Amino acid sequence: RMGPAAARAPAPRVHGAAGSHSACVLHALGCALDVRPPLGAADGRAILRESLTAGGPLVELTALLSEGALLFADETTVLLGHQAASDDPRSCPACTDDDASASGGRALRLAAVAVARDPFGRVLLTRRPASMRTFPGAWVLPGGAVDAGDASVVDAALRELREETGIEGTFKASAAPLCIWESCFPTTRAGWADARADGNVRTAHHLIVYVLVDVAAGASVSLQPGECDAACWVAPAELCAPVAGASYEAASGSKDSRPTTAVQLTGIYPNAIGEGIGRGHLWAIHQLTASSSAAAGQAAAALVSLSDAES
Repeated sequence: RMGPAAARAPAPRVHGAAGSHSACVLHALGCALDVRPPLGAADGRAILRESLTAGGPLVELTALLSEGALLFADETTVLLGHQAASDDPRSCPACTDDDASASGGRALRLAAVAVARDPFGRVLLTRRPASMRTFPGAWVLPGGAVDAGDASVVDAALRELREETGIEGTFKASAAPLCIWESCFPTTRAGWADARADGNVRTAHHLIVYVLVDVAAGASVSLQPGECDAACWVAPAELCAPVAGASYEAASGSKDSRPTTAVQLTGIYPNAIGEGIGRGHLWAIHQLTASSSAAAGQAAAALVSLSDAES
């Protein structure tokens, strides 16, 4: 939910690196970017700080000058990604606003997404109705704008999950956000420039915080019709490497009981049939898979060390 229904939380603050000036968050921060060609994305690390103000949660991002930088107690480092082509480091649509001819647009806004994971490790995907102004037909993780009344970004993610799907999630208090994505719509520089020039077509520029939340086994969904028209549970690995011919049962409680096919979920939105997974959401799912693999590797290494110590 990104609409104008409720008062919004303060716009995120970006404390860029010296000499870095850009409407694009990652370029303003001067992030050292790793390009992910299959995803059309690039990412780097930044320092994250969140505080609660009278107007709602405030997120601040600061340039990370070195991996060994000392952090304050209320700071953490976070992976920050955005759309980027391997042959054009400034292909992020927001970079269009760096041109002298660009007109002013809407401010950067804050959003939160719940990466809802069940005990089997599957994540919940929902499809945006064809009537949506942005990303119609895209498969996404539940989420939306952070409101002034939210106590935190996590609180916003849990609220959005509850409002859109009827599911209650839980979050480990000690956990940090999974990652953050800079989202732009339209998704091309040409489309962004056209929207800026057309007073009747708006651009959308969001900083989306992805929060990993746990949900109970067999949780039944109750989809908000204006936000979702279908839902399914899928293992993250099968979203990162789709299985040809696979299909997934509709989430329990979903009004559309038809199975979701791999064709619908394959590729970045919009795919050949106008569906696919939103780029930022697929990138976040890749980060979840990578972090899960790293955690499994660390656990295995710890077991080997324990076994060696006991032998």
